[in-house]
Amino acid sequence: MLALPGYLIWYFVLGGKGKAIKAKFQQVGNLRGKTFDQIVAFAGKPVKATNYPGGKMIAIFGHIGYNVTLIFQNGICQGVNNETTF
Repeated sequence: MLALPGYLIWYFVLGGKGKAIKAKFQQVGNLRGKTFDQIVAFAGKPVKATNYPGGKMIAIFGHIGYNVTLIFQNGICQGVNNETTF
């Protein structure tokens, strides 16, 4: 029974950052064609970014409550690979 208040605090306090990031991505709309730097300018640094051969990169943006994974080719967003709201 005591776990429920802790969960609610966790969800509403920490989950608020995830909701704010989600709102920023929704405000911008289509990400395809935007540069990595343009996306970082409105969303902040990614949680994780991994470079692959051939100029590919996968970057995960988000916080507790929301994550979006974007695929980049030579620094240009090719689109959303995965989007999760929890």
